[in-house]
Amino acid sequence: MSGERAPRLLAVATAAMAVLALLPWVTGGAAPAVRPPAAGEALPRLAALPTYADFAEITARPLFAPTRRPDAAGVPIGIEARYRLLGIVIAGAARHALVAPVAGGAALELAEGGDVEGWTVRKIEGDRVVLVSPAGATASLRVQAPAR
Repeated sequence: MSGERAPRLLAVATAAMAVLALLPWVTGGAAPAVRPPAAGEALPRLAALPTYADFAEITARPLFAPTRRPDAAGVPIGIEARYRLLGIVIAGAARHALVAPVAGGAALELAEGGDVEGWTVRKIEGDRVVLVSPAGATASLRVQAPAR
């Protein structure tokens, strides 16, 4: 007898689930419409947002640092750490430098007055390139011996 009841119970359960699933569409019972506030009616208050100081722990632990700790010097990595000087060409008054991103990518040819990442090339000398940031800080890229 129980073998005959199982298919009937399954059919009744399926029909009940179908009715429950289709009920909102059949009755037109969607979510109630939100009415705009009337003139002079107070608007609902938004939740207060946290202050910037509440995120101090997040900013103290750099996301892309392997240890999630700031650099030992506490100074952000400068342009000297992001680029390496590959070579310098001085021909008469023309001075050019070839720099490459340390992280990889295409090398850049720079001339005096040119810029890289907002830093301006102030001077190209025989062994170094002097760069100036928009804030006025200076940095030098020096020719380095190849790693062996």
